[in-house]
Amino acid sequence: SARATKVTTAQLLTSDACTTTTKHMVDVYKDKCKSLTVLPNCIDPEDWMGHMVDPMRKDDKSIRIIFAGGAGHYGDLLECQTAVTRIMDEYPNVRMFFMGCFPDWAVKWSKDARDPSNNRAFSVHWADFTLWRRILMWGGFDIALAPLVNNQFNLCKSNLKYLDYGMAGIPGVYSNISTYNADVVHENTGMLANTPDEWYNHLKALVTSSTLRHDISRRAHDMVMASYNIQDRIGLWEQAYDGFATLPANVEAKAWQPYQYQQQGRASASPVIASR
Repeated sequence: SARATKVTTAQLLTSDACTTTTKHMVDVYKDKCKSLTVLPNCIDPEDWMGHMVDPMRKDDKSIRIIFAGGAGHYGDLLECQTAVTRIMDEYPNVRMFFMGCFPDWAVKWSKDARDPSNNRAFSVHWADFTLWRRILMWGGFDIALAPLVNNQFNLCKSNLKYLDYGMAGIPGVYSNISTYNADVVHENTGMLANTPDEWYNHLKALVTSSTLRHDISRRAHDMVMASYNIQDRIGLWEQAYDGFATLPANVEAKAWQPYQYQQQGRASASPVIASR
């Protein structure tokens, strides 16, 4: 929103230093803050220990595919809609799980309200981070989808999905944009796709080969553990904040004044930087 943009800009302008998780965000906001530092997302392996897998999974021959994202990701899902539809038509053993956003085009695979076992698409309720990890492990998912439209908003996002799916041992198909392709090595630690045919071909390759799924998930897990383990990278935070402590104060950007904005007919005050 316009108000959020103004508040964020004010926060950046009045800060002596800021951190973000991606280089792209640094490029976007470098004119708003004199000191910007990238501190990447990391994982704590202990968060992923002790989670159970659905015991019924060992007798279930279906291929489970998961997509996770809120309603705001509807447009992103359209990136792989054609591919998913083709796969569902060609492979009756495939099951789709949508966490957060259940698109209208998937309703045709979920019409039996009395016996869910007759359905092929399922809605998973949104969860906090702790429950999210449990769901990923319990579900025994075979493949994960992470589509993103190539736009400025999505380019500012980070690689969290790749980290989570890597730790959960789920091979993924990701949009081939900088959000993911800086980490995902195609056909090695994941699949990268942009076009409908690429989404279909890479998804089909994973659906039809348990060996490929196993190899990619193992390599992705090893890569995440080697590159994003917070226990190994905590020094980045120590170094960054030690550096912040020596920065000269951004005194000229400390003047504030209330900004009046209209929201649903009411005036409220929001802090913005004073004009200079």
